[in-house]
Amino acid sequence: MDSLIVAIVTLWFFVTAGYAGTVGVSALRTRTYAPDLGLGLHGGAAVAAGIATLLLAAALFAAGVLVTFVATRA
Repeated sequence: MDSLIVAIVTLWFFVTAGYAGTVGVSALRTRTYAPDLGLGLHGGAAVAAGIATLLLAAALFAAGVLVTFVATRA
């Protein structure tokens, strides 16, 4: 049962990191940040938000790796 919980938590971290990475890269490419959500950031603000989102994606990915690492050592 513990391994199932670890798998679900790790999957959540990885999927969330993937989505955040997609949003961040899209913001850097198009210089608009999440227009479908109605945020309305354009230009430099969108680039800054995209970089912040990529940093968040990296942190979420690292958290998923950490959960997996700790679960394999237990």
